[in-house]
Amino acid sequence: MRRIRQHAPTLGSVTMSVLLLSLRRQGVSSAGPCLQHEDEVESSAAGYPSTSRRENGGEKEHSLPKFAVIGDFGTGNSASWEVAKMVHSWDPEYVVTTGDNWYHSPDWNTLHDRLCSPWHEWMVEEQCSGYSHRTGTQPLFMPAMGNHDWYSPEPYFHTFQSLPRNGRYYDVRKSPVHFFVLNSDESEYDGTWVGSKQHNWFIEAVASSDEPYKIVVFHHPALCTVRERINYNMQWPFHELGITAVLNGHMHGYERLLKNGTYYMVNGAGGCCPKGFDGYDVDIRSQVIHGYEKAGYNVHGAQKVLIHSRLIEFQFWSINECLIDSVSIPLLHHALFGEGTPLIATDTKVRYLDCTVPISWTSVDFDDTLWNLSVNNLRGEHGRKVRIAFAPSMKRFSYLRLRIRRIHGLSVWINNLPVWQLNVAPGDLHDHPYACTDHVSDWVETWLDGDVLSTNGTNVLSMQVHNRYDGAYGTLEIELEGYPH
Repeated sequence: MRRIRQHAPTLGSVTMSVLLLSLRRQGVSSAGPCLQHEDEVESSAAGYPSTSRRENGGEKEHSLPKFAVIGDFGTGNSASWEVAKMVHSWDPEYVVTTGDNWYHSPDWNTLHDRLCSPWHEWMVEEQCSGYSHRTGTQPLFMPAMGNHDWYSPEPYFHTFQSLPRNGRYYDVRKSPVHFFVLNSDESEYDGTWVGSKQHNWFIEAVASSDEPYKIVVFHHPALCTVRERINYNMQWPFHELGITAVLNGHMHGYERLLKNGTYYMVNGAGGCCPKGFDGYDVDIRSQVIHGYEKAGYNVHGAQKVLIHSRLIEFQFWSINECLIDSVSIPLLHHALFGEGTPLIATDTKVRYLDCTVPISWTSVDFDDTLWNLSVNNLRGEHGRKVRIAFAPSMKRFSYLRLRIRRIHGLSVWINNLPVWQLNVAPGDLHDHPYACTDHVSDWVETWLDGDVLSTNGTNVLSMQVHNRYDGAYGTLEIELEGYPH
């Protein structure tokens, strides 16, 4: 680490005091750029970013429309109740499920225990009598059918008889989102294969939609890292139809994949038996963007989905308040895939440091000249802080595509604005919280609002590394590209 040489004999005591005070204000002690004591982190508890503060393009989370996604939750066990408690704390406008809404041949009593007691707020009087309910355009509880729901179809259809169409597959507009809830079970009367009655209805429904976000929901995964669990019948031409995301369940865990520009998210972590991806032959590695097929197979949690002005953000939270995953997807994102304008590339120089620094280290004008200098390919050690300065954006980009290689967890700022965080345990970031899991994907990526860039001054991307434990590291590399709409 570079250290400042002290030439005490040539400086008076007053001059030395002024110099040291100036350096400390910049995050440089007399021994180097690191703060030497925790009390040097000015008002850290109040001023330093924490894992509970997240923004994208300057929008505060509490002011954004949001909905929740749960899957494989209908057990009535303690984990399913913890998931429900967490979702209630988010106050979503509506709830979408990926199936298996109840288990074990339910009767009317178990219906109330497993559905009405935890989820009555988003259901209607005909479904759960004697409970309080939200007002709003129905439905506010949109379930997909799972294989366990088919085991006792009579109470299921009775409960959800107010769903559109036949209740087995249907569509709902919640502008700017259009949901297409399908039935992937082989018992579906109208078929699940390409060319079936259900498929043909879906093609026509998507073609008539003018909503910018089109989300497909069904139970059995069309794509996951376990080959033997894939429902190949449901591999419909989602990319060609401009589908934003496909949400599935059935696997009792969570992972996210990307194929042909369409995001596939497996969310079956709502409470049932934590077996997930364990014990299977994990495959399709080249299609995995962020997955937890090993480290996170027993994670219980749910997705919080935030609707920004020009992005939709999918977060997956575990019941111990850990943000496992987060990805933002632009409006009409299929039109963006292609070659963007490189802003940060492999030959970009980066500054890095592995110690406690002032809370201002993510700001544009922070002085990092005493930080270590490296190429954009370095070790991703826990707690490492990275700063990359790049030229102003001479043309306006609607979106940015950020890709980061091979670490456990991360927190990212652009021009002092927090823009992305995933796999980080709760806590103030100056305490260097660890990652929630130790799974490492080759690359992780997200999209950002292009308005975070400055067009008349230097831009700075700042990043903090979160690993699962000390001593873990991988190759850290950062790419940022700009895309016009």
